[in-house]
Amino acid sequence: MPVLQLRTSLSLPDPAALCRVLTATLAALLEKEERWVMVEVEGDRHLTLGGQGPCALLDLRSIGADPALAARLSAALCEALQAELGIDPERVFLQVHAPAGPMFGWNRQTFTEL
Repeated sequence: MPVLQLRTSLSLPDPAALCRVLTATLAALLEKEERWVMVEVEGDRHLTLGGQGPCALLDLRSIGADPALAARLSAALCEALQAELGIDPERVFLQVHAPAGPMFGWNRQTFTEL
């Protein structure tokens, strides 16, 4: 059930393609099937880092996310954004949240009930 949200100050030439790249990246790192990975991308945001753009903010929610994996996630997602959008990794922030299963719903139930 990983959910990744990307906000960037840049225009996105092909948001669907970027979603596919980020989905595949996350699925591989988290060892999840792609069908469980949700990605949302938003471009043209009023977003700055140090008062300047371009930059990006990534927000990842994943039940039981391992803090030890955060550095690998940061590296892989920064590489993907640099390759796809040309954003320097120094201009990317990543937040990783690990909600408890009972706090995340899907298909009329929570992940504790599955």
